[in-house]
Order: sequence, then C-alpha cells, then structure tokens
Amino acid sequence: MENDMVLLNDAQVAEFIVNGYLVLRNELPKALHDGVMRQIDYVLGEEGNPGNNILPRVPDIGKFFETPVVRGALTSLLGPDYYMHPHRHMHYNQPGNQAPGGGQWHKDGYWSSMRSHRPWWVMLFYYTQDITEDMGPTAIMPRSQYGEKFPGRETVLPAGKAGTIALVHFDLWHKASLNTSQLDRYMLKFQFVRLREPAAPSWNHDANFAPAFPADLPDGHLNLWQDVWRWLLGSEGRASEAAFAAGTLGEASPAELDARLSAEDAAVRARAADRLGQLGEAAAGSAAKLGERVGDAAEDVGLNAAYALGRLGAAGTAEL
Repeated sequence: MENDMVLLNDAQVAEFIVNGYLVLRNELPKALHDGVMRQIDYVLGEEGNPGNNILPRVPDIGKFFETPVVRGALTSLLGPDYYMHPHRHMHYNQPGNQAPGGGQWHKDGYWSSMRSHRPWWVMLFYYTQDITEDMGPTAIMPRSQYGEKFPGRETVLPAGKAGTIALVHFDLWHKASLNTSQLDRYMLKFQFVRLREPAAPSWNHDANFAPAFPADLPDGHLNLWQDVWRWLLGSEGRASEAAFAAGTLGEASPAELDARLSAEDAAVRARAADRLGQLGEAAAGSAAKLGERVGDAAEDVGLNAAYALGRLGAAGTAEL
C-alpha cells in the first residue's frame, strides 16, 4: 500500500459535523475483497460469528484500514494517533430476515465514559461486496448524532461497489434495513478513537475557508456545529473565535428573537435560541428565558438553548 494519505478537505469535515457521516470508497483489488469474503464464509460456517475476534480470524481485513483513503479520513477527524477500538463486528443480513440486527433504530453502547458532541469516536461501516439498496445496507439518519431522542427523520442507505465505506459519528442513529434481494449482505463495523484533543487541524485545511453551515434547518445547531469546528482547529480555532459573529440572524432584532422563544412552533423556538447564541454577550438579556427553554419538551430547542447560554458570557454561565 502507498503511504500517502488522502486527507479530507474543509467541506467534507463541515459536512461530517452537520450530517454525521461521509461515504468514501477504497479502490482495492477485487481479489482481496473476494478472498476476505471466502474467509468470512468459512469462519461463519465453522464457528459462527466471531464478534470481536473477526480481525484475528480474518487478518486480511486489516488491509482495508491501512489504505490512503481510510488512514486519511481517520487522521482528518481523529488526529494522527487514533487507534482501533477492540470492539468490532461482522454484520450478516440474510434475505427474508424481517428484523435484521434486531430491526430497531439505535445508537451504539456507552463504550466511552461520556458521550460528546465533539468527535472523539467514529465508526466505519465497510462493505466487502457490491451493495445495492435492496440488499439491506445499514440505514443512517443524517443530523441525528446530537440528540438522545429518536428524531424519526429522513434516512440514507449508503450503497456502492465493494470497498464502499460509511464513516459515521459514533452517536448517529442507525439500523440494518430489510434485505429484499436474493443475496446475503455482509458489513464490517469497526470503531476508532481519538486519543487527545486537537492542537491543530489534521485534515487538508485552507486557513481562508469559513464553513457555510446551514442556517435555517428546523433541526439546526449553529452554535454546536461552530464549537465542533473550532475545537477541531485546535489553537487556530481558539484564535479565530471572533470569526463566528452574527451574520445568520436575518432581520430579527434581539428582542424579536427573545419573543420567538415563546413561539408555539418548536422549530421557531429552536432557531431563535440558536441565533441568540450567535449574538454572544449582546444577548445576555435573554439568559433567563433561554434557561427556561433548556427544559423544553422539544429536544432541539433545549439543546440550542443550552449551547446559546454557553456563548452569552457571565450571564449565560450563571444561568447554566
């Protein structure tokens, strides 16, 4: 394998922060994928699913994660000294199984001591064969990684040629989809972990790039996304804190945004909280009302209110 890494670019990192996943592909010889499939078939037939022991039983799998594409993507998001977590699994989705993998939307278990919106952990869903949507690829729910409640939004079925990879935030909601084809579907799930906070961007970063995070999504989290971006930049992000000032507020004044925190529509309340956070200490007068919204029945509202308070200086800190 060549040593050069294919690092992510700024737009890909920003997309991962918002949507919680990227689809990549390893261009590897068909013989390697086919050979791994034969070894997996043998192990399954002789021993059953080896679970965490899949890599020692089929060591050629390790070659999938030493490619420039995979090493570059993991380095970009987790830093150069990431490591492969010992939990991994071979997912086997057979035709006719009406509840593959249990059939339920879920987040993976609490392997770390505490969940974080910042990307300390990622997962790779790796397909060793050509995958079409009717073969039941793992369904993922974009922008669902920051909430605990099941959001029930649109889903994506990453499919493609052998070597297709879904690189996903550890907390993204996902599930196996129904395999309506006549073929068995295999997927290797591996987890990777960041070992230290970023000191500098580890992807192909342009210092002049400013992420254009979507401003009007009903489930948008501008303050949260910007925090992740700054954190990944390390010292550069701390130095450019002032770059994330207002600019997505439209024509609404602070008083109007404050009033919208009481709107009947949860999406309006969520956007108002997000925009007040963008104002920073200029919105300190809304701290008490934002504090009330932290307990909002709509999770997106509460999340945005909490992150907004974190941007309001002393008044926000006291309210938190």
